[in-house]
Amino acid sequence: MNEQSLSRRRTICVPLDCVAMQDLDFDCASETQILELKLTHLEFKKLWDIGVFAAINDSCSSLIDDFEDDSILGIENLYNCLKAVKLVTNRDGVQDLMSQLEDLVQEAINRKTGIYFFL
Repeated sequence: MNEQSLSRRRTICVPLDCVAMQDLDFDCASETQILELKLTHLEFKKLWDIGVFAAINDSCSSLIDDFEDDSILGIENLYNCLKAVKLVTNRDGVQDLMSQLEDLVQEAINRKTGIYFFL
């Protein structure tokens, strides 16, 4: 990770409904339309280091990476994403983050929307 990645704010979010999903696709969703997990550089690095993004990529054929935006859509992919998140070892210092990430994926499943990674 380079110096520019240190100052970036990274967000993982779930649209609350289909309208919010469309608005998010056009970069006009309001904060009231989405559930968000905003990550600091350190939080992102912790999740990166334990391999959660690589596990999701492997399970969902996605490209979640530093400076890459991607989304997990479709109920089957969302279930695969949830399984991947649950399989990653929960190390000291990331339990809360992993719990929040798992909750977001579950919300996406419940709402039949998706989970978006702006990293």
